[in-house]
Amino acid sequence: MQQLKTVLFAKFSKAFNQLFLQAIKLIAAFRQIARVDLIFQPNPLKKRRFIQ
Repeated sequence: MQQLKTVLFAKFSKAFNQLFLQAIKLIAAFRQIARVDLIFQPNPLKKRRFIQ
């Protein structure tokens, strides 16, 4: 019984670690996408009027 608990705990901890790493990778990917979006934003106008 003790061996079964040890094996199950090892499998559970490995699965939890895998999910944790996937979540971190997902967050990192969203941060990179946000940085790319900032590149394409226009700069504010200096005189705050329409360009003619």
